[in-house]
Amino acid sequence: MKHIEKYYATVPNLLALFRLLLVPILWIIALLGYSKLVALGLILAGLTDALDGQLARRLNQVTKEGARIDSLSDNLLLTSTVIWLLILKPQVFRDNTLLYILVIVVYLIVISVGWIRFRRIGNLHLYSTRAAVVIGYIFLIHTFLFPEYSKTLFYATVIAQLVASAEILAVLLTREYVDEYIGSILLWRNRSKEKLPPEK
Repeated sequence: MKHIEKYYATVPNLLALFRLLLVPILWIIALLGYSKLVALGLILAGLTDALDGQLARRLNQVTKEGARIDSLSDNLLLTSTVIWLLILKPQVFRDNTLLYILVIVVYLIVISVGWIRFRRIGNLHLYSTRAAVVIGYIFLIHTFLFPEYSKTLFYATVIAQLVASAEILAVLLTREYVDEYIGSILLWRNRSKEKLPPEK
């Protein structure tokens, strides 16, 4: 029990766990048709997503277990929002079916490559992925709050996701280990000579 508490009873990990537990709650809310409450839940998820990584680094509480919780909650939340859009805002899918499918296929390719190469569903903290997450949260919250969705925000989200996916693929295919905090593929030459940080 103490071993479990050692790894999970930290503020960053508790925030990640909160985001993970938020997913089934938001599923119930989405199935009941309360889109504005889903938007509120996504605001909470976005805030905890921004806070847990920052706190983990500032408090020197970066752990492999915490990274796994963070990655799991992020991927579950991302997958769920795609379905919640279909349930609550089907017009988004009807208007943009091909783009919708393209983003999903590219995401599945990234997940598959990460699993095949490193036996893990990677959650790389690249600058492009952070930008894509912020733009995606803005689009989703706006879409669930208002009757009509913004095509400009939708296209911005798609472009940001595709750029982030392309950079993640570049990292996964060119590196011999996954450096989650590489920042950008442009920093590859500098970071490639660095040693792996010790696991906590």
